[in-house]
Amino acid sequence: MIVIMMPFHTDCFSRELKKTTALILANEPINGVLGTFGAIVSGLGSLGFLFFADGLMKWFALPLVIPTIYRIMVFVLYERHLYD
Repeated sequence: MIVIMMPFHTDCFSRELKKTTALILANEPINGVLGTFGAIVSGLGSLGFLFFADGLMKWFALPLVIPTIYRIMVFVLYERHLYD
């Protein structure tokens, strides 16, 4: 499995995740400013490919949707409970 979602508080994140290497996320917290910004940019990029690309080039939008879906999943599974 490439992606595993695990909630950490700041101390555990710095102790556990900083010493491992990741293929996609580069050990940055997905709910940080950089993760949210990346999800927004990739979502807008995928919409751009869907609207402006021709033929098979529209398939390049699919990998760009993955960070946006992942960020939404993190919010739904973990973060929305903090606002209740």
